[in-house]
Amino acid sequence: MLVLSFISGTVSGYYDSINVTETTWFDIASTILFLFLMLTWYHIDSNEHGYKRNMWLNVFIVGFGIFGIPYYIVRSRARGKKLAAMGWLLLFTLLFMGVNFAGEYLTAAVF
Repeated sequence: MLVLSFISGTVSGYYDSINVTETTWFDIASTILFLFLMLTWYHIDSNEHGYKRNMWLNVFIVGFGIFGIPYYIVRSRARGKKLAAMGWLLLFTLLFMGVNFAGEYLTAAVF
């Protein structure tokens, strides 16, 4: 996901640097790929933690990931491990954003 985030940032930075709107196909393709990777992580993680997935949580994670993933983490982790898991989620989110911004600004600086 971090590689895709960096690529997304570089494409965005490139289009920003030449004052052109990003292509719709790239936005759609990257969104679908991000959703696929997010659901793959959710599937693997829920199997590892023995958490029974249901259709509504799947919809919640895809449609409202900013709320769905923390909800899933709190529900799926054992007592005493929830805070650490939320900390890892926050750390990964910040890393994800940082890699995206780095790709965007590095590309904008080159072009």
